[in-house]
Amino acid sequence: MASSSYSIRALMAFTSLARDNLGNAYLTSFFASGAWDKARLHHSIKAYQNAEKDETMKLNPDLYYNCATAYKYLENYESAIRGFEAAALKDPALRADIEVQKIINLLDKLENAMKVPSVTIWQLQQWQSHQSKESSLEAVVEEIGSCRCRGGQVKLFHKKATISILSGGLNKTVAVVCKVVLWIRHDDDAPLTFGII
Repeated sequence: MASSSYSIRALMAFTSLARDNLGNAYLTSFFASGAWDKARLHHSIKAYQNAEKDETMKLNPDLYYNCATAYKYLENYESAIRGFEAAALKDPALRADIEVQKIINLLDKLENAMKVPSVTIWQLQQWQSHQSKESSLEAVVEEIGSCRCRGGQVKLFHKKATISILSGGLNKTVAVVCKVVLWIRHDDDAPLTFGII
């Protein structure tokens, strides 16, 4: 009877490790595929959460660090900070505290940008008065629809949209004519943070 109990615990530990590896595979796949498919991040987080159900996996700082990384790229900063803090407590050598500070710095910059308008009313009026230039922006959108590659010309189909009709998440084959009015510099290479009108 003792051997079957040991076998069950060993199988559970193996299953949790497999879930952790599955989470890592989804996270790696997200980056390898161009870092645009958010579904892979959601699958990654789900696998990490299932792995965390095993008490032995709760000792694994990499589990928390990797899950926090997925949350960061989903821009769920609260969960990312919690994960990085848990990883830092379990293994300070991971330097997850630096990731926490990067997120806090970014959030501070976003908050400050909202307090002090970086684009004045005058600048917006100037942009609006140059609406004839919108036609040149539309020409860019038209160019997006047709691109040249080695095999000849490829026709891409994009719907023009305004920001107000975009849906949360990935908007495939949508081109938005807009102007970037605010760009937040931060210590990470992604995700990019900017304001548009």
